Amino acid sequence: MVDAMDGTGAALMAFLDWTGEKGLLTTANARAIKVGAKDVLEQAEGPDWESTDLRTIDVDDVVRCFETKRATKYTPKTLGAYVQRFRSAMNMYRGFLADPGGWRPSRQPRSKPASPRRQTNGDRPQVKVTLPAAAPSPATEEPHDRPDMMTYPFPLRRDGGVVFARLILPHDLTPAEAKRIGDHITTLAIDVPEPPKTRHDPQPDPEPEPQSDPNAPF
Repeated sequence: MVDAMDGTGAALMAFLDWTGEKGLLTTANARAIKVGAKDVLEQAEGPDWESTDLRTIDVDDVVRCFETKRATKYTPKTLGAYVQRFRSAMNMYRGFLADPGGWRPSRQPRSKPASPRRQTNGDRPQVKVTLPAAAPSPATEEPHDRPDMMTYPFPLRRDGGVVFARLILPHDLTPAEAKRIGDHITTLAIDVPEPPKTRHDPQPDPEPEPQSDPNAPF
């Protein structure tokens, strides 16, 4: 069993498993970060990545090496997502090594709600409107920036060539979710009439040769 305090690539994987098991990260988030960090280390450090000392490596050098080797396989957005996961894993792991007993994953501080202003006699009556909590807007939260999402290129034929659609899906996509996505995509399809086929008129049958009448006079 790998000791998470060893400071190696294998110990980083054990550390990420531990964060998911203890609920410090969601299971899906821990798994996604682990996938990205492992791929980066494998490409940059080679077959000995598990024994690489992560306390002394240059993170920027590792990232540059990974981007060079994976530039033709991943889209720029996927490369960026994997690099982000690797950097996140390294920041968390080095923080854990520095203070294993007190380490906790950093969280975004919540903004405090503004204090309501008291109404005075000279103020106009204020109408209080309570709105439901808005869901995250796709325009402000890019799915590819999330460590639990992955971009999958999907080839489509267009004008005799091939173009790639990109599906951004979670790593832990369930069969039920996949069916819902497939059913939804089916509703987006439109019927495109097939181009008219070139008509080839069949060759006329040759005229039959006249039959001789046996009763006809010579």
